[in-house]
Amino acid sequence: MRTFLRRTRVRLTATYTALFIVLAAVVSTAFYIGYARSQYAATDSELSERVQALVNGLETDVQPVKIDKKDAIPNAEQGEVSAMLLGGDGHPLDTIGRPVSVRLAEALFQRHPPMSTPILDTESDTAGDMRVLAKRVDLGNGQIGMMVGNHPMTEVTVALNQAKVMILVMVLSLVAIASGLGYWTAGRALKPVRAIAGAARDISEHDLHRRLALNLPGDELGELAETFNGMLARLEEGFSTLQRFTADAAHELRAPLAMIRAELEVSLERGRSTEDYQATHRLVLSEVERMARLADQLLLLARADAGSLAPRFERFDLSDLLEETVDRWRLLARARGVGLALDPLAPGTIWADRELLRRLVDNLIDNAIRHSPPGEEVTLTAGHQDARWHLEVADAGPGVPDAVRQRLFERFTRGDPARGRETGGAGLGLALCAVIADLHGGTVELTPPNGPPPGAHFLVELASDPREPVA
Repeated sequence: MRTFLRRTRVRLTATYTALFIVLAAVVSTAFYIGYARSQYAATDSELSERVQALVNGLETDVQPVKIDKKDAIPNAEQGEVSAMLLGGDGHPLDTIGRPVSVRLAEALFQRHPPMSTPILDTESDTAGDMRVLAKRVDLGNGQIGMMVGNHPMTEVTVALNQAKVMILVMVLSLVAIASGLGYWTAGRALKPVRAIAGAARDISEHDLHRRLALNLPGDELGELAETFNGMLARLEEGFSTLQRFTADAAHELRAPLAMIRAELEVSLERGRSTEDYQATHRLVLSEVERMARLADQLLLLARADAGSLAPRFERFDLSDLLEETVDRWRLLARARGVGLALDPLAPGTIWADRELLRRLVDNLIDNAIRHSPPGEEVTLTAGHQDARWHLEVADAGPGVPDAVRQRLFERFTRGDPARGRETGGAGLGLALCAVIADLHGGTVELTPPNGPPPGAHFLVELASDPREPVA
C-alpha cells in the first residue's frame, strides 16, 4: 500500500483532487450563500409588502383599532403571512392568520419599543422558525402601536436543505469524476517517463547506440527525452573512447614487451660475449624507459580524469623556465640536425605548477623536433598581454593533415599515422598538453602558419594568475 501511495501518478492525482475539493467547496459555499440570500430576500419582500398593506388598511375609526379583514392577506389562514397589532402598551389589539405568540410579540415590543426603523429578524416560536417584521404604526389620538408580521420559514428551510443535499451530491460526483480523469491524465502524462525508465533499465554498455523514439512536443517531457538521448550519446562516445584508449594502451605496451621478451630469449639460448649482453641490456633498458614514460603519461591522464590531479601552484619567473627548458633540448635537437631558437623574452612571472608547465613545454618542443626535417629550425616565442601569457612553438615540418586536425588532442592520436613508434611516439603528448593547460585556466590549439614553410604552430594561452578574473 505504501508503495502504491508513493507513486507519482497517485500523488499527482491526490494533489489535483485536493485542489479540486477546495475549489468545489468554495464555489458551492458561495452558491449556497447566494441562494440562501435570495430565498430570504424573497421572503422579506413578500412579508414587507403584506405588512405595509395591513398598516395602510388599518381601521382607525373604531376603538380599539383593528385590522381591516376585508382586504385580508391571501392564504393567511394557511400560514403564508400572518400579523398581530399591538397597542401602545404592548398588548395585542387584533390578529390575522397565524401570528406569533403573544409572549413573543410582547417580548419584541419590550425589547424594541416602537420606533421609526422597522425591525426584521428571524425568531423561534411554538410553530418553529419564522421571519418576523415589527413596524411602527400610528393608531391615532397620539397613540403609537406596532404591527408584527411573520412568515414561516418551513418552505425556505426545506428549499435550503434540498439545496445542501443537491450541492453535496453534485460535489461528490464531480470529485469522483475529476479524480478519475486526473488519474487517467497523470497516467497519460507520465507514460513517456515510464518509457524512459524502461529504456534506462534495458540499455547496457553493449547497446548504447539505442535512442528513445518518442513523438513528444517541445515541453518538459520532450526536453527530458532529448536530454536522455544526449546522455546516451555521450556515454556511447565515452565508452568508445575508453575502448579505443584501452586497445591503444595495450598495443603500445605489447610492442616493447614483445621486443624485451625476444631479446631475453635470444640471449638465453646460448652463451654470448660481454658486448652482446651489454647491447641486449641497453635495448631492454631503452624499452623499459619507453614503457615507464608511457605508464607515467597514462597515470597522469587517469588522475586528471578522476579529478585528483592537483597542481602545486607557485609564483616563478616564466622566462627562466623557458630558457632552462630550451637549453636542455638543444643538444638533442643538434643531434638530429634541427635548430632550436628562443626569441628574447621580457621578465615576467606566472602563478602555476612549475613541473606540469615544464612538461607541457617539453612535450611541445619534443613534438616539434621529431617532426622537423634536418636543417630546419624550431622556434619558441612568448609574450605577455592582458594578464595572459602567449606561448608559441613552431616547426618547419610537413604540418598536420586535415584528417586528424579535429582529433589532434585526443589520446593515442598521431599527427602522421604513417610514422612508426620510433618517431611517432605514443600519441599522448598533446593530450597531456591540453590537460595541463586546462588545469591552469588556459588553452592549447593548433594555429594556421603565418607563411611558408607550413609546419605546425601550437599556441598556448595561460592566465598569469588563474585566481584573478580576466577583465
